[in-house]
Amino acid sequence: MRRSPPRCRPRRAPPAATQHQTQCERSVPRTRPNQPQRGGGAPAHPQLGQGLARSATGWSLAADLERGCSLRCETTCCCHLLARRRTRWLSGRSPAPDLRCDCHMEADNGAMKVFVSSPVRGYEDLRDAARAAIGVLGYEPVLAEDFDASAPSPRATCLAAVREADAVVLILGAEYGPRQASSNLSATHEEYREAKKSGPVLAFVQACDVRSEEQTAFVHEVRNWEQGHYTASFRDASDLRDKVIRGLHRHFLDGASTPVDEDRLVERARSLAVDDGATGSANLVVVVTGDSPYTVVRPTQLRDQQLHNFLLSEALTGADAVLDVSAGSEPQVRSDAIVLTQRNGGRSVELHEDGSIVVVQPALRERSWQSSSLPSIIEEDVIERIARVVRLAGRVLDHVDDPPRISQVAVVAALCRPGSWPWRTRAEEAASPNSATMRMFGPDRVEALLSPPVRRRAALLHDADGLAKDLATRLGLQLAEAW
Repeated sequence: MRRSPPRCRPRRAPPAATQHQTQCERSVPRTRPNQPQRGGGAPAHPQLGQGLARSATGWSLAADLERGCSLRCETTCCCHLLARRRTRWLSGRSPAPDLRCDCHMEADNGAMKVFVSSPVRGYEDLRDAARAAIGVLGYEPVLAEDFDASAPSPRATCLAAVREADAVVLILGAEYGPRQASSNLSATHEEYREAKKSGPVLAFVQACDVRSEEQTAFVHEVRNWEQGHYTASFRDASDLRDKVIRGLHRHFLDGASTPVDEDRLVERARSLAVDDGATGSANLVVVVTGDSPYTVVRPTQLRDQQLHNFLLSEALTGADAVLDVSAGSEPQVRSDAIVLTQRNGGRSVELHEDGSIVVVQPALRERSWQSSSLPSIIEEDVIERIARVVRLAGRVLDHVDDPPRISQVAVVAALCRPGSWPWRTRAEEAASPNSATMRMFGPDRVEALLSPPVRRRAALLHDADGLAKDLATRLGLQLAEAW
């Protein structure tokens, strides 16, 4: 006879004198990290308090529960509830919470709410799979079919539920769904646009041979949202269930992680945005740095031949290759990085232990020996080269950082030794290939950051072109100001 998984059961609260000694009551200091406790009181749980004191910017829920408590809770519901309270507390959205295990409370009392957005008719098996996945993690699934049928406005009820949810699972199949008279959008499309304003969206796109034109445009909008969010493809209901569990788990890790030190992250990226000047010509350097406090590529992996082959394949012949296939390259291990170098063309790729990716490419347009046009830095070429690096970095991180620990990234682009070479568009070069405005002396280096400088990791794959355009535009402006 199969036993059902344990559930949070009502449980009588223990006496205060023995509260921190029982299985289900653990307490931690009720002050934010780096904020002194009033009155200098000691934490109720001394081991958890030590874990908190060791952290400069916050504390890791899972690590402190593992390290600080020898008595383990029967369920995972309470851990997720603690994480949700802690995330809201660190972000300033709620006062100091009661950070105790709550097995004596009902499971749905404060559980994270996840709204499932998709057409209902024809999507029943997919919605059931999403419901099951959400329940497995101890969260509360919210679906339109569960609402009270007597509600005066089902549309308003659904949109209100979207705003109140902690996350939205968006399921995109082959069909768009009926349009609403008020907006001329499907109900799912309305819910998605409402969710973008209020919280994270986890989009799951079904692999379809045929998709309606309306739905194709909707999928394109979701995948090209400039802020980026978790997106995965799936085949069937079973695959969707696994992908939803994985996506929500990633979102939970992102939310439960310590706040990102943006200044440190940007400074790390800027420190890597240099080249050795071996070629003496103008080079474009693009750096992508992640926020993981842990080693992403272990020292032993730096010599892993399979990792070398993967990196070489992606950089040399992949969809977004950044090396010259005619030149070839041999991976080398230097200090804390794997390095691919092509001296003749001034190209290189570096993968560091912390997951940082550094790519150096020529900044000038490559010309044939027969060409008589003036060497120039072409804006569209710079955009394409930056976009290739950004997408390459996204795929490399997906390969080396699994399960994902990096959730935020900083992207920096720099032009090294641009000198007096003109910055032009393709149209300007075509109109005047042999003449351009040049200065006698030019800057040795210009650098561009995004605004804001740190983005969600998903943007590397879903908004590479947008990030590249922003960085290239800023490089052009910096170069014009330097002249």
